[in-house]
Order: sequence, then structure tokens, then C-alpha cells
Amino acid sequence: PQPLLIYSNIGTYAICTIGRVNNSSELIEKYLLTNGGHFNVMTGGKVNATELIASLINQKQDFAEGIKFAQEVIDGTASIFADFPIEVCSKTGSAQVSKGSANGVFASYAPYKNPQISVAIVVENAGSGAALAPIAKSVYEKYFDLYGENEEPDKDSEIKNMLIK
Repeated sequence: PQPLLIYSNIGTYAICTIGRVNNSSELIEKYLLTNGGHFNVMTGGKVNATELIASLINQKQDFAEGIKFAQEVIDGTASIFADFPIEVCSKTGSAQVSKGSANGVFASYAPYKNPQISVAIVVENAGSGAALAPIAKSVYEKYFDLYGENEEPDKDSEIKNMLIK
């Protein structure tokens, strides 16, 4: 996808999105139409997801807070971290290949305010990065020791099953 160059109150930046925004109608109604926001309509009457996300980012005073806000309110491909006890910043994506499904890409870091760890995952022919978020979540659970030895769910078999698909 072609990135959009955004000139806004928080500065100039380029943004490109690949993931899904499942609650775009709700976001437009709640955050943007009431504040005088506007969007270009694409073929079929849909709002461009990249433009929507940029408008959400611009609701805050700086880019970092805007990204965090967008992650909090969007029900989309990285929503697996919505109720996670550690604030995780992440980006899903895909890398096109000449044959087969695209390679899945997932990049993230945590915690948001004071990063201690970065996780980047690339899986050949995975199709999308959203499918890789549970793997990253397992890494963060281990790293931050969110479960005691005896309480931890069996993530190893869950991860293996996801990779075998």
C-alpha cells in the first residue's frame, strides 16, 4: 500500500496501514464527526482506514500518545494486547513473495513508557502479522513473568499449532 503523507497539528509524518479496523463506523461517530473531522470516501462508500488511523493519532498532543490512543480504541489486528497488563506497542504487516501467501511480520516493544524488550517475528507464508501476535504475547508473558511456574497455560503447544497451519 502507498503511504499517506500527513501534515497535522503534531507534525508531518508518513503512515501506511495493512491491518483491519473492525470498529471504524463507531470510531468515526465517537471521535471524529463530533470534532469536525472529515474523510475522503473511497469506492463503495468506505472510509480509507489509513486516513482514519491518522485522524485518531492527530487527536492527541504528540505522535507517541496518538499511536497509543489509536491502539487503545481500534478493534483490529493487534487487539490481543488490549487487556494485557503490560502496555505493548505493536505493528502487524506482511511481506509479499512471488509465490504462495505473504510472509507474516509482527514487530513490537514493551512497556510503552520504558521499553525493556523488543519482539520481531517473521513467518514465511503466514499471510499476515496478526496471526503472529499470540506468539509475541507468549514471549512477553515469559519475559515479564506474568504467570507462576504452576499457573502458566500450555503455550508451547498453542504456538506450535499456529505455526503448523
